[in-house]
Amino acid sequence: MSADPEVTGRTDRRLRSVALGVLGLALLGTVVTVVAAAASGLSWSRLVDLFVVTNTLIGLCLALAGRPIADRHPRNLVGWSLLVGGVCYGSTALGTGVIAWLGEPRAFWRGIATVTNGGWTWTLATLLPVSLVLFPDGRLPSRRWRWVVAMLIVTGVSWTAAGVLDPNGGMTAELGVPGYPAWSGFQQIVWLEDVSAAGYLSAFAAVVVRYRRGSEQVRRQVLWLLLATILMVGCFAVATAAGSESLLFGVLPILLVPAAVAIAILRYQLLDIRLVVSRSVLVIALAFNPVRVWLQRFIQRAFYGARQDPVRAMVEVGARLGTAAGSGLDGVLAALCGVMRFPAAAVLVDRSRVSAYGELPAARHAIVLSSGAERLGELVVGLRSGEQRLDPADERVLTLLAAPLAVAVQARRLADQLRDSRERVITGREEERRRLRRDLHDGLGPVLTAVVLNAEAALRLLETDRGRSSVLLASLRDLTIGAVEEIRRLVDQLRPAALDGLGLLGALREYAVTAGRRSDGGALGITVDAPAELGELPAAVEVATYRIVTEALTNVIRHSSATTAGVRLAVEHGRLRLEVRDNGLNDGPQWQPGCRAHVDHRAGGRTRWRVRHPVRPDRVHGQRRPAVGTRRTPAAAMTLRIVVADDHGIVRESLGALLSAHQGYELIGTAANGEQAVRAAVTLHPDVLVMDIQMPGLSGIDATREIGRVAPGFAVLMLTMFDDESVFAAMRAGAQGHVLKGAAPDNVIRATAAVAAGEAIFGPGSLAGRWRTCPGRAPTSLRFPS
Repeated sequence: MSADPEVTGRTDRRLRSVALGVLGLALLGTVVTVVAAAASGLSWSRLVDLFVVTNTLIGLCLALAGRPIADRHPRNLVGWSLLVGGVCYGSTALGTGVIAWLGEPRAFWRGIATVTNGGWTWTLATLLPVSLVLFPDGRLPSRRWRWVVAMLIVTGVSWTAAGVLDPNGGMTAELGVPGYPAWSGFQQIVWLEDVSAAGYLSAFAAVVVRYRRGSEQVRRQVLWLLLATILMVGCFAVATAAGSESLLFGVLPILLVPAAVAIAILRYQLLDIRLVVSRSVLVIALAFNPVRVWLQRFIQRAFYGARQDPVRAMVEVGARLGTAAGSGLDGVLAALCGVMRFPAAAVLVDRSRVSAYGELPAARHAIVLSSGAERLGELVVGLRSGEQRLDPADERVLTLLAAPLAVAVQARRLADQLRDSRERVITGREEERRRLRRDLHDGLGPVLTAVVLNAEAALRLLETDRGRSSVLLASLRDLTIGAVEEIRRLVDQLRPAALDGLGLLGALREYAVTAGRRSDGGALGITVDAPAELGELPAAVEVATYRIVTEALTNVIRHSSATTAGVRLAVEHGRLRLEVRDNGLNDGPQWQPGCRAHVDHRAGGRTRWRVRHPVRPDRVHGQRRPAVGTRRTPAAAMTLRIVVADDHGIVRESLGALLSAHQGYELIGTAANGEQAVRAAVTLHPDVLVMDIQMPGLSGIDATREIGRVAPGFAVLMLTMFDDESVFAAMRAGAQGHVLKGAAPDNVIRATAAVAAGEAIFGPGSLAGRWRTCPGRAPTSLRFPS
């Protein structure tokens, strides 16, 4: 039986009029809400906190979306659900605004507050999900969905009860007007609110069923709703990620749902919704990709540290390396474990742990630390919990960090070596000071004390007992000579005097000349191969080089059957390289020919010594002492004109006084350096020039050579503190004799006369002993002429 069209049309017109009235009611409520909110004096942020703004917007949007549907399809319940939901939602905003403007804590206003607290609940709990169940034609998908509508009605009742029975008076209590009845048993029915989740899930399930069973038109209509839902959820996600409760992303996106419902029912063919949805999903995916990347990066950093960010690892570990002087390697390892999320790490050098952070677990991995081809140690890291082997990404980062860590380990090792070297230097210096103090205290001190006492005793006996005074003065002279010998010994132990007088190359060449025969009398040719200039060498390098060469050549002289020996020095890449070789033979099973030593002096003050001595059997050739020959005769008596040259004024004065006090000796001049000695020889024409070997500027040796060129014909007697190779250099330069400072005065006088008579004079000390190591060249007598 079909309905009467006239009756149906009349009913539709009435429904349209009702819908228009409901919309007018919603608009009037909105206007009153705006006026009341403005008159209340509340700030915008306070109105937002009281939900006046949001409830007004949502209520108005629901009413505006529902009225066109009710007007076009008066019997479609979706439009009426939206209209009524808009009025209910707007009632809460209206009541709150009016109470804020005029409300007082009286019965009438508390009743208004009760309606206000429960108005919005019906929209969210019942009317909106019912509109989804009825979407898009206003009918249920089937009769079996009636239970969903019943459940949503129960949900509306429970939400309304929760808003009205709140013991705190509901939302309006914040304005000082609580609602009724404020039941204390409110908490017993709050659980009914959980039913709303099931109601919304059921509503969305109904939409899915509509889409799967519906026609192409229905599917397009559902896609409009799906688009609005996607946009709304996306905005909510952005607001949540940003930690913001903004009106734009937190509330207004809700308005998209009723707008989409209206478009889906009235103008679903407006756009190709399938294209719009696909493009929207793509845009949202692209918009959320940075969030996904950030979240993935956050998780990676939380569990695996800088595995995927080697630059960050380098920056954090490098920052700690820059302050390693304060925190050491332990701080560097702590930074490494922190940035890479390793439980522990350690640095091993020669299988010994030099630094560690944390306790290494059983599962661990080692990275080699090296500097060039040199292996410095290992970096051992403990694997994270649950890992059985190191991830390749972790290994790449650790390999990258191994280079600066190797530099830190090398720096620490060099610092330790420097500290040990400094301790050795300090210890050696203190030991040397102790030795010098002992020698001065036990050797030179008592001698000088005896000199003072004997001088005082001789002075007191000078008038009363000249014989005893003469004995004391002779003893005083012997003690003084002994003191000079002790000083000579101490100074020679500190540094060979030949190095100061001749330099390293000159001293080595002079030693090679003097050591021209073996101890068994065989000839030994020694050559020194070196560049013309070695440059300025540290004093320690010069002393060590000189002592190694002299010791090696002494071994050749005493223990070898060699006929030739060579010394070679070269400066290579900032290093002094020394090599001593000979052609000696020996039948010992472990013997190697010659002796080789390497002295590497590096720029910047670093010196490395490498010495290798041959292993020889315990067989030493016997030494042969030369027989004492004839005694030299003194020169004839004459008046000798003498010039004394020495850079020490006290020596010039004392030596001049000694010589001039002796009969037949005349001091005609003195000189303080080599240049003055040459001028005195040219202008004064002395018979004997007594000259110190070591003087500033022009040395005694160079002065002797220059005198022999410009003023030959008189004798030069060299005066020195030491018996060393510089004496032979002076002899070859033209000197006729040599006497030690501190020798007996009679020996000095006789030596002066001897050289004046044309004899060659050598001192009786260590030089004579060295001369005996060359028996083929030993003189028949080494005594001074009487």
